[in-house]
Amino acid sequence: PKVRNSHELPKWLAMPEVKDRLKGKKVMMYCTGGIRCERFSALLSQMKEEEPDFQTEGEFMVRGGIERYMKTFPQGGFWKGKNFLFDKRQEQVPDKKPQEELDQEVESHCSKCKELCGEYRGGFKCSVKDCQVPIIVCASCRDALAGAPAEARTLQCPLCEEGFVLRDKEAPKLKAAEKRKADASAHAMGKAAKRMKKFADRPPSTRLFVGGLPLVIDAA
Repeated sequence: PKVRNSHELPKWLAMPEVKDRLKGKKVMMYCTGGIRCERFSALLSQMKEEEPDFQTEGEFMVRGGIERYMKTFPQGGFWKGKNFLFDKRQEQVPDKKPQEELDQEVESHCSKCKELCGEYRGGFKCSVKDCQVPIIVCASCRDALAGAPAEARTLQCPLCEEGFVLRDKEAPKLKAAEKRKADASAHAMGKAAKRMKKFADRPPSTRLFVGGLPLVIDAA
């Protein structure tokens, strides 16, 4: 999607040209943990109910999000590139994918020199007041900008450079009941993801816990 963050996605979905592109097609969604997908899948379903002329062939999500997908396919599977994270990890990549392949998949560019670069480092942000999303600056330009703070404050994200603006557009809002259902599902997914993370590094257990006794097993 041509958006700066998840807050802009409803506005992007409501654009006539976007709805024309999605009409009659299967819509695949994915995000870091799968939580935002629940909400936007519900919003898309609501939009289809309210607009009979706007129909897709269904919405599909990567359960557990990119994080679970990379754990399931440590070589990368169909995933290309890096997944930006807001925590200290900064980005997420498949554990067993060769660095050479990762480097070949980079399509993003440094905001200063425009060379290929796939690392968010240095805490640089878009200089446009109503944007200020993180931007990519390569190692060489980071060193150059260390002594030129005024120039660093002129850098912009690709969408602002292009002049693409969504903030003034109307955004469809998810109905309260649908939001509650989506949030409940997202909460359950979040708890499941935390449980997976908690036990991910533990060795396999030699014991099996079974709830709801008595347990009856028939010998084959």
